Amino acid sequence: MAWIIPLIASIISFLLTWSLVKQYIERKKIHQLLYSLSLSMFTLAAFGEFYSEWKGFNHFIYKLYYFPAITLVPVMAAGTLYLLLRKNRWIAHLFLLYTVVLSIWMFVLLIPVIPDEKILGQTIAIGGEGMPDYIRRFSFPLSGIGGIVLILGALISWWKTRFKGNLYIAAGAIVMSLGGKLATMGLTTWLPLSELLGILLLYYGVVIHPSSKKNEIKSY
Repeated sequence: MAWIIPLIASIISFLLTWSLVKQYIERKKIHQLLYSLSLSMFTLAAFGEFYSEWKGFNHFIYKLYYFPAITLVPVMAAGTLYLLLRKNRWIAHLFLLYTVVLSIWMFVLLIPVIPDEKILGQTIAIGGEGMPDYIRRFSFPLSGIGGIVLILGALISWWKTRFKGNLYIAAGAIVMSLGGKLATMGLTTWLPLSELLGILLLYYGVVIHPSSKKNEIKSY
């Protein structure tokens, strides 16, 4: 029954994605669009994790799980920069460009990849073990750098503005990062639970932030 948590995570993430899509349609804020995209990617990754726990990995499901799992964090970090930076938008523009270029590069290289046969049928979260080294090298430039930007950006903004939503964003990112670290140490049971909790904290931090509201308060 280990598949229950990632299934719940994928359903909740889908509902949160739809909520942010509706907010974007109403308010047309770029951070809402990027958060919608990152949450949709999380939905795919969580679904892939659910399917693998239920039926075992195959090549398609493994790719469906791996690519969004690596790229969702920097997309979320870009959304956070747009949410927090009101005056220095060029920083957010540059980071988004960095994320898009690396993600497309990784995607193009990933298309012809045939994952290692050892992952077939496995029913545990296995990270990048089934991918060749040249694909796994994208992990830190995307997910690692994205996580650092996400956490530091939210904490710095909280220090300057004292908006509590920034703390929820930072806490969500930290929880997800810790879950990923535990998974690399073999404690894969905590991964789907930490992902679910992290996404809920991040979502709450975004929706209560003044910049997400119609009459937004200008931040730095």
